[in-house]
Amino acid sequence: MSCCEHEHCHTEHKENRKLTTIFLFVRVALAILFCGLSFLPIFEKLIWQYVLNILAYLWVGYDVLYHAVRNILKKEFFDENFLMSLATILALVIKEFPEAVAVMVLYQIGEFFQDLAVDKSKDSILELFEIKDEFAIKVVNQKEEKVEIEKIEVNDLLLVKPGNKIPVDGVIVHGKSRLNMAQLTGESIPYEVAEGDEVLSGSLNINSALYIKTLKKYHESTTYKMQEMIKNASKNKAKSEKFITKFSKIYTPIVIFLAFIVAFVIPLFLGFQQYFTTYLHRALTFMIISCPCALVISIPLSFFAGIGKCAKEGILAKSSQAIESFAKVKGIAFDKTGTLTKGNFTIVEQNSVNLNLFVHLLYQVESQFDHPIAQSIVKFYQNQVKEKWVIENVLDIPGYGITATYQNKKIVIGNEKHLKKYHIALPKTKQNGTIIYVAYDSQYLGYVVLADTLKEEAKDTLSVLMKKEKLNTYLISGDKKEVVENIAQQLSMANYYYQMLPEDKVNVIHKIQKETGQPVAYVGDGINDAACLMESDVGIAMGGLGADLAIESADLVLMDDSLVKLSKGHQIAKKTLLIAKENIIFALSIKFIVLILGAVGYAPMWIAILSDVGVCLLAILNSLRILSTRIK
Repeated sequence: MSCCEHEHCHTEHKENRKLTTIFLFVRVALAILFCGLSFLPIFEKLIWQYVLNILAYLWVGYDVLYHAVRNILKKEFFDENFLMSLATILALVIKEFPEAVAVMVLYQIGEFFQDLAVDKSKDSILELFEIKDEFAIKVVNQKEEKVEIEKIEVNDLLLVKPGNKIPVDGVIVHGKSRLNMAQLTGESIPYEVAEGDEVLSGSLNINSALYIKTLKKYHESTTYKMQEMIKNASKNKAKSEKFITKFSKIYTPIVIFLAFIVAFVIPLFLGFQQYFTTYLHRALTFMIISCPCALVISIPLSFFAGIGKCAKEGILAKSSQAIESFAKVKGIAFDKTGTLTKGNFTIVEQNSVNLNLFVHLLYQVESQFDHPIAQSIVKFYQNQVKEKWVIENVLDIPGYGITATYQNKKIVIGNEKHLKKYHIALPKTKQNGTIIYVAYDSQYLGYVVLADTLKEEAKDTLSVLMKKEKLNTYLISGDKKEVVENIAQQLSMANYYYQMLPEDKVNVIHKIQKETGQPVAYVGDGINDAACLMESDVGIAMGGLGADLAIESADLVLMDDSLVKLSKGHQIAKKTLLIAKENIIFALSIKFIVLILGAVGYAPMWIAILSDVGVCLLAILNSLRILSTRIK
C-alpha cells in the first residue's frame, strides 16, 4: 500500500468515525422516539405497541441480528450477537418492549465507546505508516525526475532534499546531513551522516541535501518491512487470546443451559403458571449479562496496544504471541559480534611468512563480503593493495571461514578448525581477539588478530536484565574461548559458550530450555543466527545492521540495534500480559457476581446490560494504559 493510500485511509478513517457518531445518534434517538410513542394514549392498542416497538428494535439492533443469523449459517452459534438476539427476541415475545429496545440501545452505545477506544489504539499504529513520502527524486544524466517510490530500482541515484524522507535503503555517495529516525527507532536525537554511511528508508533528512545510491527496491526496504510486520502482527494470536476463543465455545452453551434451567425447571418446583413469566424474564436477563463483550474486546486490544507501544519505542513485534512469550521468558541468550559488541573490528596484530601474498589474498577474498569482519580487513588493507586479482570459486562456510581459488590453487581463510580440516599446520598463538588464519596451496601464510569493543550500553543493559528484570543471561559465540571469556567477564555473565557453529548454537538453546524448563529468548544479528532465532521461544533480531534472514526469522526486531530496547521491550511485554490478565480476572469476577444477581431477580435487564457495558469500557480503558505507560 502506498503512502498516499495510507494517508487516504487515515483521513477516510477519521471521516468515517464522524459519520458513525452521527448515525449512532440518529439510531438511538429514533429508537427511543418510537419506543416512547408506543406509550401514548393514541397508540394504546397492542397492535400499535407491537409495530412501534418492533420498528424501534429492528432500527437499533438490525446489525446485531444480521451478525447472529450470519454466524448461525456458518454454524458459529455461540457469541454475544446470538445471546443478545435470543434474549431480546424472547423479551419482545413476552411483551417486555421497553427492555428489549433499551438493551439494544445500551449495547449500541457501549459498542460505540468500545470502537472509540480501539480507534485510539489504531491511530497510534496508523501514524507509523506515515514514514515515507509518495514520490522520490531520481537523478538521471544529471537531470532530476520525479518517480513513484515503488518504481525505484537498485543502484538508482536519488536526491533527498531537507524535509524529505529517505524513500528506500541506500548509501550516501555525496553530502552530509542529520537524520531524524524517531519513527523508526523511537529515538528523537538526530543522527549525523556523511558520504559512505548506509541510511534507512523512513529517516527524515533535516538540514542538507543528500545523494543516495539505492541498495534495495522499496518492497525490500526497511519502511515496507516495518509496515508489513505491523499489519501482520495481529494474525498470530497469543495464548491469552486463544483462551477467549476456547472459553467462549464452552462458556456460551453452559450459559444457555443454565438459562433454560432458570426459565423452565425452577418454575416446575415453584408453580409453573404462577412463576413462569418471572423466571423467563430472569433467564433473559441472565443471558444478556452473560455476553462476554469485555473479554472479546479488551484482551486482543491489550496486545494490540502492546504492539503499538513497542513500535513507538522502536521495537517491532511481529505478533501478539511474541509479546506474550517475551513477557514469560526467564533467560536471554546473546550472540556476541554485532549484538553485544559494535562489530567494528580493528586489526591489532598481523603475522605472516609472505606479507605481500598474504595481504593481497586476504584483501581480495574478504572484499567480496559485507560481514563486519570482512569489511574491517578490507578497510585496513585498502591502501596497500593496488591491483585486482581474479579470485574464483568463493565459498563461505558459516562457523568456519572461506575457501576460494587463485590461479587454480586453493585459498583457505578462517579459524583454527577451518584450516585443520585441510591438514594445514598452524603456529600456536594466544591472542585476545578474533584470529583469522590464511593458507594458500596447502601452505600456511599467516594470521591477523581483530579486536572488537562492547557497545556502550551493553554493561548497563545486562545489569538491568539480570538485576531488575531477574533474567538469566547466556553468551553463545563462535569465537574462541579467550575472546568469549573476556567479554563474559566484562559483562558479569556466568554462562557462556564458545567456538559454537550454527548447529551448536541451536543445541545450546535446546539444552538451556530443557535444563531450566523455562522459555528462553535469543538475540542475534547474523545469517548464522537465523536458526537460533527460530528455535528459541522468542527470537530478537537487530534491525539496523542485522542480516535480512535474521530479521525475517525473528519474532521481535530492535530497529536501531540498541540493547536498551531489550529491557524496554521486556517491560512493555510484562505490562501488556499483566493488563490482559487483570482484564480476564476483573471481567469474569464482575460477570459472575451480576449473573447470580440476575438469576435471583436483583438485576433488571437494563441494569444488566449497563453493567456489562461498564465492565467492558473499564477493561478497555485499562488496556489503553499500555500506550501511556512510561518505560525507563
